[in-house]
Amino acid sequence: MRGVLDFDSRRWTAFGVILGLVYFLAFFGVWAAHLIPILGTPLFLAGLMVWYLPGVLFGWTGFIRFHEFGAAPTGWEGHLIMMVVYVCVAVLLSWPFQRR
Repeated sequence: MRGVLDFDSRRWTAFGVILGLVYFLAFFGVWAAHLIPILGTPLFLAGLMVWYLPGVLFGWTGFIRFHEFGAAPTGWEGHLIMMVVYVCVAVLLSWPFQRR
């Protein structure tokens, strides 16, 4: 029986794609979504939700602040919290891709 943290090549690929999509949405979705007329609104909202999830979970720490567009990390600690949250999300979402 394989555990949650056992990775093979297929799972590493899924892990990388999931983590890449999260950071793609976080930066591209908020930064350039207004340039794409049809996909702009869904990309922008998805990008805001990517920043908002760690803010809801760890807003009490003071490393993530809230403003009119959701949540944003403050300092390297806030970015570290975001990275850890999304690495955990990618580990869980890539679990079905593990070869048995």
